[in-house]
Amino acid sequence: MKLKVPNEEASNIIGEIGGHGMGYLFENMDEIDIGALKRNTAREKQRADEEKQRADEEKQRADEEKQRADEEKQRADEEKQLRIEAEKRVADERKQRKTLEDEVARLKKLLEIQEKK
Repeated sequence: MKLKVPNEEASNIIGEIGGHGMGYLFENMDEIDIGALKRNTAREKQRADEEKQRADEEKQRADEEKQRADEEKQRADEEKQLRIEAEKRVADERKQRKTLEDEVARLKKLLEIQEKK
């Protein structure tokens, strides 16, 4: 009775520990409300489940945010690579233009020399 369990459950417990004559084991026992403990345990389990669900949702949001950040970084890297390639093309075109200008200048000099002859 100190366990505050239903009579049927108390009978089962007594049967498991050897039946009658075992009462002296429980004489100095503090009262325990098994029903309240079960309710508290169920409530704590529900709280833990809810907290786990919130943690899972937060992890999912964090994973999604990380994925977005990774995609953003990839786009930035691609844009950087395109800028580098564009700058290289511009530099190559300047170099070609300079080469052509030098060639035109050389040909003009040759023409001037030819005209003088």
